[in-house]
Amino acid sequence: MVMLKHDETRAPLVGGWLGTRSPAVVDACREAGLEFVVLDTQHSALTLGDCAELLAGVEADDFKTFLQQQRHHHRADITVMSSHQ
Repeated sequence: MVMLKHDETRAPLVGGWLGTRSPAVVDACREAGLEFVVLDTQHSALTLGDCAELLAGVEADDFKTFLQQQRHHHRADITVMSSHQ
């Protein structure tokens, strides 16, 4: 479980870190009350195509998806992904 501090006036966001291609796991996280997931392409076999497919299955405006991918040798970037802009 991951907690992100949104700002000083709101409670932390609670989410999970995933490396699976299963849309059912993403749905289970959302249904369990998590507010976001991080799709980890740096430490798993997930590809950008897998992430796009997982994102297509997310239909909740209040559920955020982040993508972690390695950019340089020891540095990773995390990007917000959303099917609802």
